Amino acid sequence: MGRMNHLEPETLAAYQDDGLTSVERENARAHLGECALCRDRLGAQVRAAAGREAGAPRDRSVVREHLAAAAIGALLLGAGLWWALDRAPADRAAAPRARETSPVTPIPGDPPADEVVADPPGARSGAGDPAPRPRADEVEPELLALRGGAREADGKTFRLQGDEWVDDAWTASPARPPITLIRGTTAWRAALDERPALARYAEVGPRVLVAMDSLSFRILPAP
Repeated sequence: MGRMNHLEPETLAAYQDDGLTSVERENARAHLGECALCRDRLGAQVRAAAGREAGAPRDRSVVREHLAAAAIGALLLGAGLWWALDRAPADRAAAPRARETSPVTPIPGDPPADEVVADPPGARSGAGDPAPRPRADEVEPELLALRGGAREADGKTFRLQGDEWVDDAWTASPARPPITLIRGTTAWRAALDERPALARYAEVGPRVLVAMDSLSFRILPAP
């Protein structure tokens, strides 16, 4: 069996914001009911958005959609466990009785040898290794950008615009364009000597635009 195709970050963001057509929403809902990884990613995205909105009221229709997806996942999980428990006695009866002739010393803390533990539907992405699950505090950069995510560094807030993290305090000024600094160059080291805080801002991402001391600096990766 091949690996399951997962929902794109843009699709998950549009699903949360009620930006899909009725057909696309039905397809996404059906996939979420079968795919634990995509449900985890959607949950992480919802938690990240909830933290940013600081308790702001959400669209009730979106909340209902999330509750419906969770209910479908619970039903599928229950159905899978019932099927596994129903099959367990027949599988044990048909299996060779090798354990009677070759006893195995149990390891303390292990479940009983005849206990059947069934993987819930969607726990594996295919015939290979278990699908990885993102931590609750992690959201992919694409989803972070789509949801208006931000990163904090030394009291400043940066938001992803295209491929660049931009300081909220920065304002475009034709009279004072940003000073370009390339990591690893002599100019970069000289700028760090004068403004050590640039090193902390550079950790926000590969490309960073930061405002400092009435100037602005565009920090770029080394060539």
